[in-house]
Amino acid sequence: MINKKPIRLRKPEEEDLDLALEWLKSGESFLFAGDMLPASANLRETILDQIKAPFNYDSNIYLVIETKEGISAGMIIFHSINWKDRNTFMEVFLSDKKDNNIFSIFRAASDFAFNEINLHKIWVNFLEDKSSIINIAEKVGAKKEQTLKKHFYFKKKFYDVYVYGLLRDECG
Repeated sequence: MINKKPIRLRKPEEEDLDLALEWLKSGESFLFAGDMLPASANLRETILDQIKAPFNYDSNIYLVIETKEGISAGMIIFHSINWKDRNTFMEVFLSDKKDNNIFSIFRAASDFAFNEINLHKIWVNFLEDKSSIINIAEKVGAKKEQTLKKHFYFKKKFYDVYVYGLLRDECG
């Protein structure tokens, strides 16, 4: 797959399933905010189907983030890929929120989207309290496109959501 130091992205394998479910069900592991996923059997089946399928580029792509030591550190999901307009919504889930490789992760994800599957734009949502991660995204070239006021409810609080876009020709 994409091999960028200090991390690489790879297709999930069956032995990643339980860890992936833990990342996806835990609101604590969200790096970029998407919809909170329900804890259901359907989620397990969805991920299992993705793992068992040949690596084809349908409307969703799941990738495991792996450190250079071979440790699974999280997952990237490209949702609802629009092949006509060549854009996608991206979510990232990390096993360790203190991960120092966030810049490398964002870089590897954009390299995959722009160079491996030839997309034109990635868009991500950030909760208002993710300023350090937003700064990293801006260093890569992402730009704020919209604010959704009190849009996301998590841990008994409503948060503003910032929608950021990253264009292929503006990726730093």
